[in-house]
Amino acid sequence: MENREMMMECSLDESLQYIVFLTRHIPEEDISSFILVVLLELRFQSHLDGFVYLRDSIERKYENRRKRVNAILLELATLYNPEADYANIEQSIRHCIAIAWKKRNREKWIKCLTSDYYAEGKPSNASFISHVACLAELWKKCQKQMQYALCDPLYANIKRANI
Repeated sequence: MENREMMMECSLDESLQYIVFLTRHIPEEDISSFILVVLLELRFQSHLDGFVYLRDSIERKYENRRKRVNAILLELATLYNPEADYANIEQSIRHCIAIAWKKRNREKWIKCLTSDYYAEGKPSNASFISHVACLAELWKKCQKQMQYALCDPLYANIKRANI
């Protein structure tokens, strides 16, 4: 099993290439759609309450990288249901991540999140939210700079064939 996982290793550049390929139709301003595509690609169940909380917490973490995930979850608790407490939000997200982890396709998790991240085992709420927010930031930089030769392998091959 270890040999197979070692063969499927994926660097950050390869992960970014895969993510850019998946989201090539999304405009760079639309971070919400980017997060949605990544979560669905990783087999997250959109009908769960935790999915909405997870998506919104990743978006808020992307908007304010210095803010702690716990503070973001407290904001979400007051936003969605003033009577709901922080523990319910956190538990819903944890449940959502656990289900996606059980149903995961190893290759897609490695491609989307890099093999280094995947090797640690099932991610915690805070580490997953921070990691996907960081991935969104890298994606946006790649989109902004329009470096398709580095980000999109198909574009690079087409460009080489034309020259």
